[in-house]
Amino acid sequence: GFPVKTPPGYLRYSLWSWIQDISTQLRSVLATQRILEGVGVGSSEATALSALFNYLVRDGCGMAAGLLFTYAASSRFRTDVKRWRIFADVSVDIGITLECAATLLPKPFFLPCICLGNMFKACCGVAAGACGGSINLHWAKGSDISDINAKSGAQHTVTGAIGLIFAGIFAKSVNNVSSRCLWMLYSALTYIHLYGNLKCMRLISFDYLNTIRMDMILRQY
Repeated sequence: GFPVKTPPGYLRYSLWSWIQDISTQLRSVLATQRILEGVGVGSSEATALSALFNYLVRDGCGMAAGLLFTYAASSRFRTDVKRWRIFADVSVDIGITLECAATLLPKPFFLPCICLGNMFKACCGVAAGACGGSINLHWAKGSDISDINAKSGAQHTVTGAIGLIFAGIFAKSVNNVSSRCLWMLYSALTYIHLYGNLKCMRLISFDYLNTIRMDMILRQY
């Protein structure tokens, strides 16, 4: 059982991964608030049909981006897992930022902005999912891959449940906060998210060369 059957470093990796997930959930609360404001929730002029249309277009763009990105990059993930995992987190950060900033733009740009944001988030989902298998396989050394997968799934479930509680408290706490303070808080959470990702990647040491290191070795010989 945990932590007996898991390699050294897995506990720290799980902790930093948990911090990443919480920071993403809190920022997603801000993004969801902005999207709901943008589609007209609370406005007498907005209709349910227009809000539904915005969500359908947004989700459709995300699906299309995910499919295109999978087609273009699916064969490259294995060659450089860490860089693609960092790419995934940067992509979701860009996506959430675009969704938060959408209401600051003129109304005609709101829908394109949230669509672009969801496209970045879709690319994150593809890259993170593809890299997740290799990362779990790394932690399964001397253990069981199914055991690691089960632990990873359970950790995400617990993180999601805790994140819901934090998100509810967070949403009420920032309801009357100024826009400047919100962006400062958002920037701090984004920094924590990226820092957590780098800490996670430094705890992983694959037993094969990525493309950059292979090129460096080949140039020496």
